[in-house]
Amino acid sequence: MMVDLKMQALSVGILIALLGGTIALQIFLSRRQSRWPGLVLPLICVLVSVFAVLGMARYTTISSGEVYYLADGKVVESYTHKDVQSKSALTPMGGTETFTAVIVPFLLLNIPTLVLLAIYFACREKRRRQDGVQRMRAQDLE
Repeated sequence: MMVDLKMQALSVGILIALLGGTIALQIFLSRRQSRWPGLVLPLICVLVSVFAVLGMARYTTISSGEVYYLADGKVVESYTHKDVQSKSALTPMGGTETFTAVIVPFLLLNIPTLVLLAIYFACREKRRRQDGVQRMRAQDLE
């Protein structure tokens, strides 16, 4: 029991360190002179979410009226419409269900993207204001 608590505390500590490191890296990259380095982490997050949604197709179980239950890439059980009493379990999803099944995970996986973009735009706005003040000081010196 005590070991489980220590492992959980260690896991939470590592997660917080990774989250803090990611935010610190995003701030560092967003403050750079060029604007492109600050967009690297949000782009990575978007690509991860796109690949995750596309990867959902790999786990689709309905294919031409057959349902396959996979374990380690091998078919464990295979059923056709005749084998199952409830055909509603085998009917393909409609447009609304497909839309929801794709969009909801995509939006949830892009929450970190939105956070990183908020950091990016806040840092870039601060840099823009500082550059404007420096230009005004340079003009005043002339």
